[in-house]
Amino acid sequence: MPLNVTAYEREAEQLNEELMREGLLTGTGEKETYEVREIYARHAHLFEPDNVRARLEERGDTRTLNLADFAVEGHIGLRLAEDSERLVNAELQATVRLNGQEAPYRSAPVMIQNQEDRQRRLEWDRAYCVVMESLNPLYSEIWTRTRQIAVELGFGDYRSMCDELGRLRLDWLRGAAEQILQATAPGWTERVARVLESVGASAEDGTTADISHFMRARRFDDAFPAERLLVCLKETLAGLRIRMEEQANLHLDIEDRPLKSPRAFCAPVRVPDEVWLVIKPHGGQDDYNSLLHEAGHAEHFTHVDGRLPFALRALGDTSVTETYAFLFNNLLFNERWLTRHLGRRDWSEFLEFNRFCETWMLRRYCAKLLYELEMHSLDEERARRLYVETLGKHLRVRINPERFLADVDEGFYVAQYLRAWMLEAQLRSVLERDFGPEWFAEPGAGEMLKGLWALGDSLDAPALAEKLGENGLCPDALIGSLMDN
Repeated sequence: MPLNVTAYEREAEQLNEELMREGLLTGTGEKETYEVREIYARHAHLFEPDNVRARLEERGDTRTLNLADFAVEGHIGLRLAEDSERLVNAELQATVRLNGQEAPYRSAPVMIQNQEDRQRRLEWDRAYCVVMESLNPLYSEIWTRTRQIAVELGFGDYRSMCDELGRLRLDWLRGAAEQILQATAPGWTERVARVLESVGASAEDGTTADISHFMRARRFDDAFPAERLLVCLKETLAGLRIRMEEQANLHLDIEDRPLKSPRAFCAPVRVPDEVWLVIKPHGGQDDYNSLLHEAGHAEHFTHVDGRLPFALRALGDTSVTETYAFLFNNLLFNERWLTRHLGRRDWSEFLEFNRFCETWMLRRYCAKLLYELEMHSLDEERARRLYVETLGKHLRVRINPERFLADVDEGFYVAQYLRAWMLEAQLRSVLERDFGPEWFAEPGAGEMLKGLWALGDSLDAPALAEKLGENGLCPDALIGSLMDN
């Protein structure tokens, strides 16, 4: 007998809290192992076929749509638990070896990024891809079974399942991605060539490892001291009339523990009553970028109206919370914000660096979407070729074919990111129009954001764009922002 909506939602919230708390404890370094199998076992009936079918049949408003998406995601996750665990454990145990040296597979990308010597960088990248290729059969099995389950649940295929449940409008998004790629194409090959030259590569043999090394950008670290990291965040929030120290539901973890995640993260354990912002300050522009991004998530979750049902507080279109995260980390593109919080200096080189990185990531995600829209209907050899051709064409560097499966996110999350990119540009345009270029220091902007945050996940990205006075989601503001810069 399937649970009714109210009972299902109540237990879904319990499961979510337990999973979030487990992730929090391991992320803060207070637990050595991530243990979720027992948690899922306690709530496994949520994802049994009768409950999943009930949620799919009840779809109507945003609340029931969000619960249906949650049920299907959990159903697939539960059925693939052993496969996923096998892959994760294989990655954790894998070692990248080169000339008698070795590095854990999962930390190898950071090590590769930090290699100053280009020959060593390429050798380590090749060794890393050899290990990745050995993991591809595990990725392949997971994707094969995922597509089968989508059909078993009554959807035409995996793509249509994600499109329908996520309300992604993938065909429209393809057109938007192509528009963005076309608009940012003029001069792109030359920009990439200059970047490659700066790290000892050429336009003919440049790789993604070279670009990754460029993005590490140690030369800017002195401008972003660790001791100013938290101060900058608090000052920024104060400008929006948000007193971080008075937010009883926002918990800050700044303790240094050996096993603590080096990157900032947000854990919305109970929205809005218990939200954690976890940081391990070490300084540098990347540290500021990740903290501001996670703070955008945290402020969204802490301001959600607690009277909303769980499905409208913590489930739904992730494009929305990513929009607020992008809004905060994009303050690093604002010279007025940089000067106000980090001092008066010549920021032109850093801003140019940021513009390149943003355009690179945007073009990469647009290309990834074009690839992912096709790859699920192709055999693996054709998918591998398409991956190399599509990303190589739009990024203008050599692409490692071994990444053709590992580079694909579940549930077309690439689409969520692209929607968030567009919505953030639309939101920022409204804030600048109504409150000026220093909107981040205007209490009125803070009140506007609080009103949007209170909505939680009750509106998806297109509906939120309409609430801002826009004609739905549109790439024009994003393209305009990139062109203005």
